[in-house]
Amino acid sequence: MEMQNQDSTYSSNIRDEWEQYNLKAETLIRNGVPMKYQVIVKDNVPVSVFTNAYKVLPNEEALKIANEVTTSMGLIPVTQSSAEFRSKLDNIPDVFYGKKNGIETKMTAMYVNPEPIELGQGSDSDPILLGAGVRNSIDGSAGFGAFVFVLRQLCGNMSHHLQSAKMLQV
Repeated sequence: MEMQNQDSTYSSNIRDEWEQYNLKAETLIRNGVPMKYQVIVKDNVPVSVFTNAYKVLPNEEALKIANEVTTSMGLIPVTQSSAEFRSKLDNIPDVFYGKKNGIETKMTAMYVNPEPIELGQGSDSDPILLGAGVRNSIDGSAGFGAFVFVLRQLCGNMSHHLQSAKMLQV
């Protein structure tokens, strides 16, 4: 890629490339000199510009890591939890994707421990499922990371948040 204006010529060199995901990180070059910036390109559309210190992790690779780690911990996708906990989660996907300018740039995957934890006794029974969410983005809006959440059988607030996906858009 090369562009010109009155005083400068801009081009780029591929820094990292994941052909299978149609994702590239390109170092920006001004007047033949590499700059300290890179542009992240997905499906031939620039999605973000960062310093060269930023390391892109494709969402697909982040999801593979999340699946491996959560499986080794005995966690399952939230949609596979028992019916009592997911009664309000009938239509949610295992992985939520966020878009920027029509390009899929971020993902959040949700997992739970299939064994309920009992917080109460007898008529005060209050079972919960402890869960973990894993997120990533290629546009810098969310670093690769995890967070903990609880699905409570008696209270569907978390289920409503997941169903609407509003919590995951923050």
